[in-house]
Amino acid sequence: MDVSDLTDQAGAPAAPPEFLSPAAASRCDWLNSLLRWMDRLPGPYLLFCLGVGLAAVILFQALLALSTGGPFWPLNLDTILNGYVIAYSLALMQYVRHGSRQALAAFAPALHLEPERFRWLEAELTATPTLPALACALLTMIAALTGNYLLGSGQVALFAQAPGAVILAAIVPSLTFGVVGILMYDLARKLWLIGRIYSYADRLDLFNHRSLYAFSGLTARILAGWLLLSYPNALLSPAAWRSPAWLIVTGLGLLVIIIAFCYTLLHMHAAMEAEKERLQSGVLNRLQGIFTQMHEAVDGQADHDLGRLKQVMDALQVERSVIAGLSTWPWQAGTLAGFTSVILLPLLIWLAQTWIKKLLGF
Repeated sequence: MDVSDLTDQAGAPAAPPEFLSPAAASRCDWLNSLLRWMDRLPGPYLLFCLGVGLAAVILFQALLALSTGGPFWPLNLDTILNGYVIAYSLALMQYVRHGSRQALAAFAPALHLEPERFRWLEAELTATPTLPALACALLTMIAALTGNYLLGSGQVALFAQAPGAVILAAIVPSLTFGVVGILMYDLARKLWLIGRIYSYADRLDLFNHRSLYAFSGLTARILAGWLLLSYPNALLSPAAWRSPAWLIVTGLGLLVIIIAFCYTLLHMHAAMEAEKERLQSGVLNRLQGIFTQMHEAVDGQADHDLGRLKQVMDALQVERSVIAGLSTWPWQAGTLAGFTSVILLPLLIWLAQTWIKKLLGF
């Protein structure tokens, strides 16, 4: 089957996005194989992610004890937080993968794709290409370690005194930052694809909120999920604020996710705005036709029922006002307020508490 044309039998003029290809949708690599394998586990995937986090904590603590010559117990707080980041990242990837599938199913009426093409799109949206993800992980690791050992105080001198210990200790943040890089790529890619999907919609129904807001909750949860990734480090580990690597990765990741989020939001808004303009143009064309008939009746050129024309004109005016009041932002009522209260309010409270403690000298 030729997929170079997405135009269906109804004559939808949309051109195909590049990611709607059989080769891309059938791509199978180890990262997607892992995520699909997690779906087949007998228990919740969160238990598996928790187990991965515990294994990471044990490994990291052993490496830390080996590099410093200290005891294995008690566990180091930063080691626990590194294990949390790995477990949380894997769980968030799987959660967003499931949410993407559900959101696409709700948005399907606007696409009007054949079943085979829809399956290709679903496979691409839920996939995470391994090679680009690993490339992003490598770049994140390089940026973090370079920042830590160039900007971190005392790191260069410590490396000169005990290079072996520093190399072993560097494995822990490298693995953690690598996983964060994979998560960053996965979330940004899904946000970009969601924006593209709205662009290729056959026709958006501004009165069908289930389809219209299909991806709104998912995009908000992606942004919220990234913020929650950094909260424990920011709240529990004072050393995080002194770590150039943590600041670089956190700031870079937040910038990438926010840019992808805004890109997606603006694409969704543009598609909905275009549909609103189409509806308004249709009403105006009909009003123009009614005015033409009224003029013909007044000039005696045609025998039109002015009373009926007045009723139709009033109905069109009502339709025009209803369309003008339709929102072209893909958010349900209260979504932004709920996002702000759940995610940003705790951070603002913590910042206020920190400022008050410093002001009072605690």
